[in-house]
Amino acid sequence: MAGEFVSASGGAQALTTWINPRFLASLERDLVAQKFTTKAVIPPGMGKLGRFITFSNAGLATSSLTEGTIGNSVDITITGVECTIAEEGEYMHVTRLQDYAQARGSREELLKRFRHGAKLRLDNLVLAQFALATTNIMYFTNTNQVGALTQGTFPGTPTAANAAGIIAMRKKVRDVFATGLTGIAGHPDGEYACMMGEQAALNVIVEATTGRMTWAQAVVNVPGRLGQEKWVSGYLGSIYGTACYTTQNISTGLTYSATNASHVFVTGDGGVGALAFEDMEPQVFVNTPGTSSTDNPYRNFSSIAWHAFFVTRIISETRVCKGYSAGS
Repeated sequence: MAGEFVSASGGAQALTTWINPRFLASLERDLVAQKFTTKAVIPPGMGKLGRFITFSNAGLATSSLTEGTIGNSVDITITGVECTIAEEGEYMHVTRLQDYAQARGSREELLKRFRHGAKLRLDNLVLAQFALATTNIMYFTNTNQVGALTQGTFPGTPTAANAAGIIAMRKKVRDVFATGLTGIAGHPDGEYACMMGEQAALNVIVEATTGRMTWAQAVVNVPGRLGQEKWVSGYLGSIYGTACYTTQNISTGLTYSATNASHVFVTGDGGVGALAFEDMEPQVFVNTPGTSSTDNPYRNFSSIAWHAFFVTRIISETRVCKGYSAGS
């Protein structure tokens, strides 16, 4: 029988509600941005202001020394990026009556929601820093042989993202001698990282063209079963030394500007930094009222909260390339 009771007649109030003991899978975003930051933890007693230091690259000597003389004086410049750790967090009240009456496993599910909410907040903070990159900006185009154009000002509506454009974005990062990322779980050592939204990933995968490198050429059409596994399993894979990751946390249909988030980021080591106290992971708490709780005299509610000391800043814009592609 479909529908629901709209009145209390016929003994409707006596009916109980059966709760499925297996909760539906929670809807969560795939979060990838924070893992590609340069992480540092400030020790206790060292203040809340941190500084990331970058040394300039060595210049090229243009002449030999004359015997017995001193010459070729050089200067290595040092750039510092300072950031102050801030507090992040959220909470909700859980009544004691709810604790007693709710379905078994509900509190554990709430804890999972808070853990994901914490990671979502930090991931968004990191993505906002990647979006600040203004040195390397590329607009995808399907009419150019290399797949993307570098423009200082918006040249018009970008077209769909493509593999050749990702290769061109990698070139911009390598042009300033940025190296790939190492020591990150699940990331191929030495490769650069590309983060993109789902629409951009779809455009890269389904592209068909001649005279330009495509995802199918780079990933699928390889000897043996590896290409087939990537196709069947939906693994975007690496394109010319750049490991590609998709996330639902990069939205589509955004306004295109130099400071707005975009659909594709390519980064090398040292592009964006993150600072924290003690641990980079947020903490989740279940707080119960104590015997001296003046704000909860009946002791009839507790709370669930997450908290983190965290800050993130872009360290070097040249080590990040921001790409605009057509939205859905």
